[in-house]
Amino acid sequence: IIEDGVIFVSDNLGYLYAYNYKLDRVLWAKNYKIPFRSNIKLAKNKLITANQNNELYILDKMTGNLIKLIPSEDTVVKKSFINNISLDKKSIYFLNTYGSLYSINENNLKLNWLINLNDQIEQSINNMFSGTEVISYKNRVLVASNNNFFILDSKNGSILSKKNFSLITRPVVNNDFIFLITKNNLLISININDGNIIYSINIDKKIREFIGSNKEKVDVRTLVLVNNKIFIFLKNSYLLKFNLIGEIKEITNLPSNLKSYPIFVNNSLFYLDNKKKLLKIN
Repeated sequence: IIEDGVIFVSDNLGYLYAYNYKLDRVLWAKNYKIPFRSNIKLAKNKLITANQNNELYILDKMTGNLIKLIPSEDTVVKKSFINNISLDKKSIYFLNTYGSLYSINENNLKLNWLINLNDQIEQSINNMFSGTEVISYKNRVLVASNNNFFILDSKNGSILSKKNFSLITRPVVNNDFIFLITKNNLLISININDGNIIYSINIDKKIREFIGSNKEKVDVRTLVLVNNKIFIFLKNSYLLKFNLIGEIKEITNLPSNLKSYPIFVNNSLFYLDNKKKLLKIN
């Protein structure tokens, strides 16, 4: 993560770094011995991250010194899902690989509430949680698990809505509406306030109708909102463009397969392809 010309980095050896790329200088480097396994968030003077043992680190971002270490449930087997951290103006949300979501007060670092969302937890401790990135939006927290999608009240952790489908990629939110793609290729829009489904559209069917072919199921890579349009990137280098009411407007073939999360700067799209080349596209 980058802030004010400083890149903060964690690695699989247990190191944390702060590197000022304008001065070409490492400001500090700390070794906490255990591999880190989460995204990084910054809140005021704090750097927040987690290791592979599901321990949440609160550090001083100016020095890398530990302010507080918050343990949580560990899992025996390490799989693809990594710990995930999200922030709002008052709280830190920490989702670990055990399926527990913690809300922690950002000022005093005390626990607000805790809820476990792993529906396999009673079968075996090795049934690890899997999901997508946690999203906090206004007074809601969005979490996708192995089999369900949850909308929670950020104040107390109560479940406001639970849908029995799993997601391919992280959902996106625009003007109180959630847009997501399920594992069976449904593009769904949900009202974030009441949890009601606005529409559910079969992406494969929409493509067949748009191009007039019998193409089978497509493989979705990621979902992005761009200029009030829904961009769906496929694994075969195609880009689908929908409007917000679920109508497909355009199918574009990118120069090469997308192998990174797309970044939009002004009117340009940047991404890395499968040959690790950086592409810039209008």
